[in-house]
Amino acid sequence: KAEYLLNKFKEESFKVSHLDFISLYEVNLLHEIIKDKLNKNKKHDTVLDGLSEKEQEILEKFKNKSYSVTEIEEYASCGLKYYYNRVLRINQEKELELFFSPMEIGNILHSILNYFYKRVAKLENIEDKSPIKLDVNNKDKYYMLLLETADEVLDKYDFDHPIFNIEKENIKGDSNNSGLLYYWLDRELERISKGWTFAPAFFEYNFSEGTQKYICLDNGLKLKGKIDRIEISDDGTEFMIADYKNKINDNKHSDKAIEKGESFQIPIYLLAAEKSLVNEFDKNLFPAGGVYYSIKPAKKSFKLVAVYDELKSVLDEKSVNNISKNEQRENLEKIAANAKSITDNIAQGVYIEKPDKNKACNYCEYKNICKYYKELM
Repeated sequence: KAEYLLNKFKEESFKVSHLDFISLYEVNLLHEIIKDKLNKNKKHDTVLDGLSEKEQEILEKFKNKSYSVTEIEEYASCGLKYYYNRVLRINQEKELELFFSPMEIGNILHSILNYFYKRVAKLENIEDKSPIKLDVNNKDKYYMLLLETADEVLDKYDFDHPIFNIEKENIKGDSNNSGLLYYWLDRELERISKGWTFAPAFFEYNFSEGTQKYICLDNGLKLKGKIDRIEISDDGTEFMIADYKNKINDNKHSDKAIEKGESFQIPIYLLAAEKSLVNEFDKNLFPAGGVYYSIKPAKKSFKLVAVYDELKSVLDEKSVNNISKNEQRENLEKIAANAKSITDNIAQGVYIEKPDKNKACNYCEYKNICKYYKELM
């Protein structure tokens, strides 16, 4: 039966929920079959030896593939989860949304904000690739332009449905309440008035190198992805990675998460963008750090991460990572080395489980088929 289940794992039609009935005994059998394919390699397990020719072909693809930050962070959270999701390709049951999902609403807001800045650049004759710095004295003008942009974007999704109308009001606001766009513009101008020394120049920026749809870092890590926006410093010598979030998670979006090897997005994007921007400007720009912007109203509208201390003091942010500008690059390269070791493990068939009774395991989509979770329970 366990052999049958293992084979069924490779069928795209197979769902995680189909395995709810599996007992601990059957999960143990399943893991014994997997372990038969494992060779103890020092501290790690590798599945390369003992695999069928077809299974080795699957793993061979991981040696030359480009990786997203999401994949790297998934492996960092638990290698076994990565194995279930990316190698065995066990489909997850997706919860049916009544209407737009949070991700879809986020995509709509991203589109509105990006088109807004592009329209500002065109109206104010700002050259391509040049930073777009808003004038704090033109708030009313910008707000009207933002609403016009929102109408154009929302028209593409327009449905005669009460829930959609509620979402539109939440985004644009009405006579009684300010919408998300007003909140975003107010915080955007507030930062500028307080001396924010960076301005956006690139939006939805894709990594590429020649004809390749990925970029290869100096350590050999092949990375694919898209950056919400890249900001250039007023003096044109530095840049920052900016990422929009519906809500800033203090645990996940933090320097502490980066130090613990749980969050890779900002550091890896900094190195990838640094290499890409050389082609845009014919010069090197220094990777100053990253910032998360909260789209929804929050006590803190932004959060700096992986930013060197001297810049943090300029942007009025308390320093927590104690990294000088001279140490910034060394720190980023250490994080990139960690990411590269993760992709090397994936390519070599090393998938290290990280059982956690009190945190991630309880919410893992694969807990019903995970021996380690059942042992924890």
